Amino acid sequence: MLVIATIVAGGCSEKLADDWVPCTFVPVEDEARDIIPHCARRSVNGSLAVAFVALTALSARQSDLATVLFGDTLHYLNASGVAVPVLPFDNGADYFIEGMARTVQNGKIGYIDESLSVVIPPRWDFAFPFANGAAVVCVDCTLRAVGDGHKEVVGGRWGMIDAQGSVTIPIIHDRETLHALGDE
Repeated sequence: MLVIATIVAGGCSEKLADDWVPCTFVPVEDEARDIIPHCARRSVNGSLAVAFVALTALSARQSDLATVLFGDTLHYLNASGVAVPVLPFDNGADYFIEGMARTVQNGKIGYIDESLSVVIPPRWDFAFPFANGAAVVCVDCTLRAVGDGHKEVVGGRWGMIDAQGSVTIPIIHDRETLHALGDE
């Protein structure tokens, strides 16, 4: 689900929801983070409305992205107003590894590139980040809470895909068998 945001400036005629949320800028080069309060909000029809000041700040930062949290869904947002939902990871949005981050759409996981284009359509119930040009994926697996507040992925059928999304190890194995093959 690629979302093109409405740019909001003073005097906007579109009916908007009441609550603005902040955008957190995530620089590519370093760990410094800037926050713009009142950055974005949902319109009544559910589309993303982004304050002009936020897009201006993003465009001044070259290719950097911002993360925006709506309810329990994180999005990457770019200076063009494109927002894409991403998998939460490590108290923030999923990292770009080997040029891709995981996106969540309609309960399925796929991959986006740094321009926020979907490069591998979401079709997996869970997928790990890429490593050495491959990613472990599963279907019919579920998340289960573990004692420390994290979740683990259990059950289902597991396999592997390459950076083009082609299956390289059939998605027929249990996780332990796939791990025994040395590919996790």
